[in-house]
Amino acid sequence: MKRVLGFVLCLCILAGLLPVQTLAAEAISVIDGGTWGGIDWTFDSEGTLTIAPTKGEPVPDKNAPTKRTYEVGEWRENVVYNSKGVASDIGGRPYEKYKTNIKKLVIEEGVTSIGSFAVQSLTSLTGEVVIPSTVTYIGQEAFQKASMSKLTFAEGGTADLCIADGAFKNMQVQEIVLPERTKHVHCWVFNNNPNLKRITFPKNIEILWGSNHIDYNSTMSEELNPSWKNNSELLTGCNKLETITFGSEEVKQLFWGKSNAVGKDAVASVGLTYGRTLKAAVDVAKPGESVKLLKDCSENIILPKNVDLAPNGYSFTGKTTSAPAELSKVSSIVYGAKLSDIKLPSGWEWLDAETVPTVENDGYVACFVPADVDAFDWSNFEGWNAATKRIERTVSVEVLPREITVSMLDCEINVGEWPEYTYVVEGLLDGDELIAEPGFGTSADFKKPGVYYVYPSGADAGPNYTISYAEGKLTVKEVPVSKPTYTVSVG
Repeated sequence: MKRVLGFVLCLCILAGLLPVQTLAAEAISVIDGGTWGGIDWTFDSEGTLTIAPTKGEPVPDKNAPTKRTYEVGEWRENVVYNSKGVASDIGGRPYEKYKTNIKKLVIEEGVTSIGSFAVQSLTSLTGEVVIPSTVTYIGQEAFQKASMSKLTFAEGGTADLCIADGAFKNMQVQEIVLPERTKHVHCWVFNNNPNLKRITFPKNIEILWGSNHIDYNSTMSEELNPSWKNNSELLTGCNKLETITFGSEEVKQLFWGKSNAVGKDAVASVGLTYGRTLKAAVDVAKPGESVKLLKDCSENIILPKNVDLAPNGYSFTGKTTSAPAELSKVSSIVYGAKLSDIKLPSGWEWLDAETVPTVENDGYVACFVPADVDAFDWSNFEGWNAATKRIERTVSVEVLPREITVSMLDCEINVGEWPEYTYVVEGLLDGDELIAEPGFGTSADFKKPGVYYVYPSGADAGPNYTISYAEGKLTVKEVPVSKPTYTVSVG
């Protein structure tokens, strides 16, 4: 039969009656690819551009003004420098013809550099881009106007990382955390990132100024453009920036010493994290930490548990209130109890405390109604409902099944009769009932007098109940034989 079905299926496919994709997912195919400097690139049918260390021989620049050769893993630079040491794009990258169709960028471990302008203006790029731990150089404006939503540096790596001027300009990411191995961050690297909220500079940074790495232009020095020595302007135009975190006091001083005004306007700090608003600083504070004011402040603020506000000699004229306690796992209950029987942390209450939760549930809604609700911004709290002006969260509730007992009632029959069994159920809540009645088993011989037992089983009351059983007594009685009565007549 299987062979017949397979034969008929093949005929249907050949006849065009069944589309092939119903039987197997369409395979991903490579549309184009090649070698560019010391990397291999491929572009596939899903819109993925993959960059990997070349498996063959690196291809040198033949006609480019630099006439540069490459090692395996080096992404071709393809730029020309002016007398000031600033690079200009030559273009001609073979994958650029697909740039409006590139949706995903994969850079594999083993790639050691990302060339200047390498993936600029990939405006259809989505998702996350991970920079491998093996990358030591990211060129000028390499990611400018690339539209991915997240930029991550892979963990690990020991070689120093240099980031050239403007490498991450005009992107859409919200957070950038540079890896610990970062040593050089040149001018304008993060300028004009409209969505950037948080950035972290690690403790090992030595340079926060200048242009491209010396390896890519042997005549470059600060003498070519003295302003490089004094300015870096790393975060100009990042108008939504909330916090800057420095890995050390030295990096902080280096950053602010290069005409970076951003961050000097901080309202408060937590350690070496500087918040441009009090809320931004409070949001990164951990339990046990203090938020230190850096200027007079009148901002109303919600303080998390065990986070203090230290005026630090400045005037604080705003209001404070406490964040709601976390809704940890609540105590378990037995089916039949109400939500009101479950204690919640201070400030929380059940949306409907009279509800009887069931064993199989998706959780129940608890509410936190803030005091002086209009004085504070609660919008960032999970579950905030602007219409009801309260925080509403679904809480997982463990409900244990309620035990009920199905008991067989004792009964009596005469020898040769068939019993009518009767049972009672103890413990069912009002409105609930068995969804399957019990069956009965007995070893009684209805033809022989005696005392026997009847055992109920197989009842079902649904997932909210567990069932125990109690047997009943069956008495089979012998039918009494009536003695004949004789009447004697005397004549």
